[in-house]
Amino acid sequence: MARYNYLTARSWAARQFSSTPLSRPWTNNPHPVLAVSQSRLVAIAGQTIESFAFVPPKSTYRGGGTGIFHEGRGFMTTGRDLSRDVTGVVFLPDNPVFGGQDNTLAISRADGKLMRVHLTKQPATVDPDQRSGRQPQQVGVTTSAHYTHPSQHITHLSSSKDSLLVISFKSSYATATPEPGQQNAVQQGEAAFYVSSRYPWAQPETITVPGKPRSGYLSLSASMPFVAVGSSFHTSSASKDRPSSPLTIHGLTPSSLHQQPMAYLTGSSPKRSSAVYAISPASPSSPFGNSPQVVISGWFDGRVRVHDLRLAARTNNTPGPPSLSPVLMFNDPWLDSSVYSLGMGGGHGGYIVAGMGQHGIVAIYDARNAMAPSMKKSTASGCSAYSPNGHRTPVFSLQVESARIFGATNVAFMFDFGPDEYEGTSRRGVKNDCVIYPHAVRAVTEYT
Repeated sequence: MARYNYLTARSWAARQFSSTPLSRPWTNNPHPVLAVSQSRLVAIAGQTIESFAFVPPKSTYRGGGTGIFHEGRGFMTTGRDLSRDVTGVVFLPDNPVFGGQDNTLAISRADGKLMRVHLTKQPATVDPDQRSGRQPQQVGVTTSAHYTHPSQHITHLSSSKDSLLVISFKSSYATATPEPGQQNAVQQGEAAFYVSSRYPWAQPETITVPGKPRSGYLSLSASMPFVAVGSSFHTSSASKDRPSSPLTIHGLTPSSLHQQPMAYLTGSSPKRSSAVYAISPASPSSPFGNSPQVVISGWFDGRVRVHDLRLAARTNNTPGPPSLSPVLMFNDPWLDSSVYSLGMGGGHGGYIVAGMGQHGIVAIYDARNAMAPSMKKSTASGCSAYSPNGHRTPVFSLQVESARIFGATNVAFMFDFGPDEYEGTSRRGVKNDCVIYPHAVRAVTEYT
């Protein structure tokens, strides 16, 4: 294992990996979502679900050269109803009644439905695959519970331990201004905290969020548990009591989720509107320390910002919740694109990975070498790479492990940094080197 970790870390440092598409292209332009457990990867695009099993080390399973194989495909519903498209998926602790094989999921839909489902394997009626000789499988989906949630569009679903965080959005209309015959849309969202996924009948703790919420992060392991909410927030909505920030931190107790933010995390210039599309915690072995109070966020302006809630750096000196400045900021100076997805991991746990909104680009930043301006591979702080078959779509979802990056554009794909010999067979993917160029990083003292 030590040798494997050493070779993997060396591959990350050298930007050497294999790039492998895992699925066929999805149609109808869905926004796919990913979830990963110890035994499988699940990708859901619209109402199509695909399951990929991880192959144990040294396995000689045919077709499993990259350590992963396609278990099968299934469909959540029949027909094409956009309101039933899946918007979020997370693994839940397994119930032995349903096999205890990493097959229990929580799934959110665009129509506001939040469900607990279980995956089953069913033999398909088609002929065996010509290349691998395997009999294809169909993935069955059994719904075991519906959670209490209003009928409004769910934009984000995440979990921590046995709890769930659901971010949703609703639009109402007001005629407070106005020119005759015209209405102004009043955007307002909701964050709902479910204490335990085992009790779907229990009412969640909820708060309202100004603007259109798009992302969230639930931290139950922090000394003071909290919920981070990222939204599209316009500067015209700012007030004396609420600074212009689309990223807020709300305190959490066993009995309530606090409406009043405990902190505002700043990012863009106060004169510029922005949005936070993705939020991620730091990896346990990151250079920031094993702290759940480090919040990494991806913004509409294309920057990745790192905030540390343990620090007292403020951008305001007024009473009330503090506005905290980022401690680090990363961006690709050659790409004018938003950050759609985010994760952290890689060799030594020190790499921040961002899925961009254009050309299927994945940006990789070395947080341990953030200020290095050199063009050399050994010192450059970041690089960018094109994902396979995804040059015209955003990277909608990412999952980052120590040796692999899983992503979803119009296909599910994998970047594998692990050594070839660990899996016992040659890789099916194409060997890639990232296009190397410096990624701009500003220190806090230079931030505006």
